[in-house]
Amino acid sequence: MAAIASLPISSASIPVAEFKDVYEVAAVEKALQDLPQSANDALRALYEKMLRIGGQRFAVKPSGLPEMQALFEELPNFGEVLEHIRRR
Repeated sequence: MAAIASLPISSASIPVAEFKDVYEVAAVEKALQDLPQSANDALRALYEKMLRIGGQRFAVKPSGLPEMQALFEELPNFGEVLEHIRRR
């Protein structure tokens, strides 16, 4: 029988989902306070709902990435930006 080599178990995890800030609650509060009395009721209701539910959302990362190598080759000056997109 062949011996099975044990692999070290890393304590680092690969996140597949996380909470992300979609908007700043303080900015919505300020926008609501700055609304004139004549403002649309639907807009006021939207701001109030945004404050109720908060600015964070649970975002699941996709299981795979689209093929980006062609973009790296076609747009070499945008390598840093493309790498940032790939990491996100």
